[in-house]
Amino acid sequence: MKKTFRLLLLELLLVFILVACDGGGIISFENRLYNSANNGYIYYRAGQRVNNIPAGTVVSQVKLYMDKLGNPTGTGSCIVRKVSDGSMVGIVGTVDVSTLPASPADPTWILFNTNAVKIPSKGDYRIVFEWDTSGGDSSNYPRVRYNNTDAISGVFTQYSSGGGWLDISDSDTSIKLN
Repeated sequence: MKKTFRLLLLELLLVFILVACDGGGIISFENRLYNSANNGYIYYRAGQRVNNIPAGTVVSQVKLYMDKLGNPTGTGSCIVRKVSDGSMVGIVGTVDVSTLPASPADPTWILFNTNAVKIPSKGDYRIVFEWDTSGGDSSNYPRVRYNNTDAISGVFTQYSSGGGWLDISDSDTSIKLN
């Protein structure tokens, strides 16, 4: 009996190690906290930088806590980008920004799940909301909420209309990721 139990434990441990080392699978975490919002006109790309995502990981669903200021128009996309060169890996989904809740109402979880995006190689990636600013101005833009504490893996990141990424340490996007 002891030998059978030990064998079963060893098999379970081996399965756990194989699954953990597989490199594939689904990444999952969430941050429900928020106390800040980005300026979606100046920073038209905003989201979470996630470090060391294993190759083969699938990003199948992203929820961002969002609202809008004024009356922006157009389509926003949830995009996965490589940190190393900024190249786009894939689009998880899109939303009509005019349908976002208006501030100062409570923000809403916006679901992006049209496409599953597979991470091609182990590395650092940005999972961000992107919007074409021609559909608004400094008084009309979508906002991605974030929290000024480090609650999950990675950091809040945003791209300036002046060019260049800004990673904000000790802050995280209000995000649910599967």
